[in-house]
Amino acid sequence: MKKTLISLFLLSTFSTQAAEEFKIIISSEANDYVIGGFTDETTYGNWIEISNVCSFDKETSEHYFNKSFVQKKSCVKTVERTVVTERTYKNGTKEIIKNETETKSTTSSETNTVFGTHKEASCKNILNNGYSVGNDTYELSNGLNVLCDQTTDGGGWTLIFNHDILTAGVFTSESEVLNVNENNPSLSTAKYSILNRIDTFKRNNKYEFRMKWKNYSATQIWKQTSNPTNSAISGYEAISIDSVSNYWGGLERGNATNSNSSLIDGSINHTNWYYAVGSFKNWNPGLVCNGNIPLSTDVAGSSCGVPNVNLWIR
Repeated sequence: MKKTLISLFLLSTFSTQAAEEFKIIISSEANDYVIGGFTDETTYGNWIEISNVCSFDKETSEHYFNKSFVQKKSCVKTVERTVVTERTYKNGTKEIIKNETETKSTTSSETNTVFGTHKEASCKNILNNGYSVGNDTYELSNGLNVLCDQTTDGGGWTLIFNHDILTAGVFTSESEVLNVNENNPSLSTAKYSILNRIDTFKRNNKYEFRMKWKNYSATQIWKQTSNPTNSAISGYEAISIDSVSNYWGGLERGNATNSNSSLIDGSINHTNWYYAVGSFKNWNPGLVCNGNIPLSTDVAGSSCGVPNVNLWIR
């Protein structure tokens, strides 16, 4: 604080002595006249955080559940402190001449690997809504982990059945065909099935299936309105069919009339059980060829079985 020093020379009217000099300290700020000097002492408080606002370049809700991605975090932190200046005059008088609050802000950024939180009800929804990271396992909104094929035949396919008969042998019960190794969705799982959940993936009152066999290029893609785990075929609609031999016409439940050697087969309304899904026995053990699951003449040749079948839905 500035001080003004004024020297006044007063001539005494009662004496012939030389004029004496007086020093008067004048506060130009407060207009308070005090004889003598003063000292100022400033005290700074600790910085205290009053806000820390952060933003992200990508939100976890924009990425699929448990799928990692790199997220940039940018933050602006604001802090404040008090600044107090106390003046002490030579006569001992004290006064606060400044009591203010200072603020300052700092910015920071960092990148971290984080995981998404979004879930969908099917592999097709994952693909259609832009959450796919390619062929991988995904946890659906119902908590079920599934294997998604997001690249073949338009993508959006969910694996619902896989059977390597030479590795795992035949199925021993209907319940095993309908659900086995649910938590290990993979083409490497010799027995895998979530057939009991296919209604979860029904769209517009139809099931869209894709049937494949390892080491064979043939593919069956079609739609039907009936559930093959519990009823005969209805509403069959071919989409891309490589094999029509051996009474092909979609998938239906086997029975005493249509053959009960597998839970499901594709030899419609016939005692043959070609295109079998869920074999309860080995087919033609004397004519194994490459395996014991009956496949059509169009694909495997006459009287030749195959070692694997896998079924997808979307």
